[in-house]
Amino acid sequence: MPVYIYHCEECDACFEVTHTISACGMTWPCPVCGSDDTHRVPQPHFVNWGGLAPSQGRLASRWCNLVDESNRQRRVDKYREEKARRSEWQ
Repeated sequence: MPVYIYHCEECDACFEVTHTISACGMTWPCPVCGSDDTHRVPQPHFVNWGGLAPSQGRLASRWCNLVDESNRQRRVDKYREEKARRSEWQ
């Protein structure tokens, strides 16, 4: 079951509630002050561009090639800047 974060308007506390998606419309009392003036806090969605589980920490090979090519170009540009800077000092 998903974990949702709720915010209490009275005491400004945040708390987690585990419930089904169909129970999102219900009001959940604040565990700190007991107030029913709470609302669910929107949570960011996670996107896995590599097609692998996030715990594996690796991108798919097609994405690695793009990242590697981009990094290679940055290294080449940095090398050229350093080379130009060195020739200016000589």
